[in-house]
Amino acid sequence: MRLLHEDGHFGIHGYTDIEWSARSIISLICTLQRPVTVLDYGAGAGTYAEAVHKVLSWAKVSCYDPFYPKWKDLTDPEIHDVVNCTDVMEHVELECVENTLKYIAQRARFMALFSIGTEDAIKTLPDGRNAHITQKSPRWWADKLREHFAIVDYALTDGMVLFACQPIDMTERLRADGAYERTELGGRLRLAEKVGGK
Repeated sequence: MRLLHEDGHFGIHGYTDIEWSARSIISLICTLQRPVTVLDYGAGAGTYAEAVHKVLSWAKVSCYDPFYPKWKDLTDPEIHDVVNCTDVMEHVELECVENTLKYIAQRARFMALFSIGTEDAIKTLPDGRNAHITQKSPRWWADKLREHFAIVDYALTDGMVLFACQPIDMTERLRADGAYERTELGGRLRLAEKVGGK
C-alpha cells in the first residue's frame, strides 16, 4: 500500500460510491435515531469524508490511512458506528487480508461498508505488479467477510463488488445503544439482521 501513495496521485476517488454508502448510513441513522460516527478506513486524500459531510449532516467522519501522509501519524482509531472501506481491500496483500478485516470488525460498532475491485487496476506498482494485488471473485470476498460479519446487502458493478455488513451480534449492540427505546420500529437493520447472519 505504501508504494501506491508515493506519487501523490492515489486515494483520490473514495467518493465514487457515496450514493450507495449514504443510503446505508441513512438506514442506520433511522434505526439509531441519533447522529452517527463514520471511520473512513484507507481514507487516501479524504474525498469520501468531504462528500459525506456535504450530504449527511448527522454523520461525523474520521479519516484513517497509515500509508497516506496526511493521516499516517494519527493514532489507531476508536470504535465508530460505521466503518467505510472503499478501494482498499484489493490493494492489501493476501496474507494481510484476514488481519485487516479483523481490525475493521473491531472498530465497526453497527456497520461496515466495503467497495472492492475485482479486476485489474489502471495503475501498476514500481515492481510491475498490478496495483490490485488481491484480485478475487465477489464470492471469495463474501466468504471472507462472513467470517467477521453478516452481509445484509451487496451490489455487483463492472469490476467491483459492494457490501454492506453488520456485526453478528447486532441485536445486542442496538439494545446497548438504546436504539430500541428510541423507536418502536427499530429501522431497516432489525429485519436485515435476519437476512445475512450465520
